[in-house]
Amino acid sequence: MSTRKITVDKNKIEDYLKNNFNNNSRIIKEFSGNEVSRAFLFTAQNKEYVVRIDSNVDTFIKDKYAYEHFLTPELIIPKTIRLGKVEEGLFYSITEKLEGTPLSELNDVEFKKALPDIALTLRNIHDTDISITIGYGDWGINGEGNNKSWVDYILSLRNSKYYSWDKMFSENNYEKELFEKAYNKMVSLSEFISEERNLLHGDYGFSNVLIENGKVSGVLDWGGSKYGDFIYDIAWLDYWAEETDYGGFLKNYYEDKNLLNYNERLICYKCHVGLTSSGFFAKYGDASGYEFAKSRLLKFI
Repeated sequence: MSTRKITVDKNKIEDYLKNNFNNNSRIIKEFSGNEVSRAFLFTAQNKEYVVRIDSNVDTFIKDKYAYEHFLTPELIIPKTIRLGKVEEGLFYSITEKLEGTPLSELNDVEFKKALPDIALTLRNIHDTDISITIGYGDWGINGEGNNKSWVDYILSLRNSKYYSWDKMFSENNYEKELFEKAYNKMVSLSEFISEERNLLHGDYGFSNVLIENGKVSGVLDWGGSKYGDFIYDIAWLDYWAEETDYGGFLKNYYEDKNLLNYNERLICYKCHVGLTSSGFFAKYGDASGYEFAKSRLLKFI
């Protein structure tokens, strides 16, 4: 059974909000779609807010950094109003509540209407000026990337302390043969990797993109944001979407960008996404999630 979801008492969180934010705070509902953190809609003084709870405050700090540095009229990011500690090992972030429906909840007609703006917003993310920052891969709370090159970030997955692959192999949580096949495929394609440096969301789409009247009304959760090849975000969408050819569709929005070896780069990054995703589910004992991620990964290796 998966143990990744943060365990919190909703009433306790509401009491905390009353005592530390506004004494009229009232939780309305819990949002679905979060893999680890918990998120609640609440009201205070007739205004709606979102409070998220997590054991890792860095994600919340990255959201705040994204709002302060990447917000534009074309890229809407919720404002962080307050963040702090609920108790030892448990942190909160209060943000403004943006209007819109999560991409994952749209019907077919709504999705097709919104698809062009979904593409344009992703392109806006990739066109963001990050010249004041340095590094590649996951960036920290100071806005600096943790790796010296993009290929270093991609290939460093083998030695990740977060996943501890050898431990998962020995404990039979992850199939070593699957890892080696996918990782070797990724290595063989790494020669095609581009070292150009773009802002990446890292988890674009689904519950992290809000849609209102066919337009993107907000992009949430910047905890997985990176600096690197823009095709990585396209690969993320293409990996998870079973019925939408994001790889083919989104390519049309980047004809002025470096598309050399596009397919090789796309597959390389889908291997990376597949390994991290299946590794995540294996780490937390989610058998069904692991099998689905594995089934997707096998299509690309």
